[in-house]
Amino acid sequence: MCFSKDDWHIVMELFNKIKHRNTAFIGLLGIFTLVSSSASAEGELIALDVKPNRCIALHQGQICYQTLRFQWLTPAIGEYCLYQQAVSEPLLCWSGKKITTVAYEFESDRSLAYQIRRKGEENVLAQAQVKIAWVYKKGRKSASGWRLF
Repeated sequence: MCFSKDDWHIVMELFNKIKHRNTAFIGLLGIFTLVSSSASAEGELIALDVKPNRCIALHQGQICYQTLRFQWLTPAIGEYCLYQQAVSEPLLCWSGKKITTVAYEFESDRSLAYQIRRKGEENVLAQAQVKIAWVYKKGRKSASGWRLF
């Protein structure tokens, strides 16, 4: 896959933002994975990244609360929206080429995927997932519990 000089410039800007936040180099690999699998029909770059991509609740089944930061890159032409997978209403829409960071208050008891799609279309252009993890799984009793006998 070939990228234009402008596309590489934008990818390097994303890399520098990740590097300056002391985030692991793996974050850049995630961006390249999204970039390589998310080129539009016009051959332009589309990327979506979410940080953190994991939310940890104390017990399985509890709602996990986390402030997520979405960052995306879209081509100059078109209207795009950020969707939560399997939800028809967009979280946010914009027009044109943007590198944008948006905070979002995540509340869920299950893992969720977020997608960039063209406004009014179902075709997924880029996707990022937030996974839920628990400190304690359901049904396990603590080994350090008090015993009377």
